[in-house]
Amino acid sequence: MAEPDASAFFLAAGLPAAWAKQSAWRCLDTAFGNGQQFLRVWNAWRQDHNHPRILHYVGLCTEAPQLDELHQAATSQPDLSGLVELLVNQCQTLGPGFHRLSFEARQVVEDVDTAHGEQWRSLGAGNFVRCVLLAWNERFALLTVVVACFGRA
Repeated sequence: MAEPDASAFFLAAGLPAAWAKQSAWRCLDTAFGNGQQFLRVWNAWRQDHNHPRILHYVGLCTEAPQLDELHQAATSQPDLSGLVELLVNQCQTLGPGFHRLSFEARQVVEDVDTAHGEQWRSLGAGNFVRCVLLAWNERFALLTVVVACFGRA
């Protein structure tokens, strides 16, 4: 499958103006593929002086990105080569399942559980209760992601 055109994505999302002066920005990529769109968004985030403090990027894919495809991206787009290497380092050991990758001293990927999870664990909340509480606490962020899935955000 061909990667979506970066300029069309940024135009449709209203970036970078839409994230200017926001505390956090969330993206849902339902076709993560080899991570090219993620790398472009991350690169734009790094270059924008008005970027949000946190970039939370959720990428859905059926298998981990192929390392050789990521390396090819580095040679075809030299401005992304440093980011590609950081992504490759974290993708080398990925297997099936859910993975949280963290870059930029945890500014690119935010773990919501970090904010309140430890507090709820200390109160004896199990995994299910913490998931429900986190979902409720982040309901507006989750709603934004759901609405974005349908192209309305």
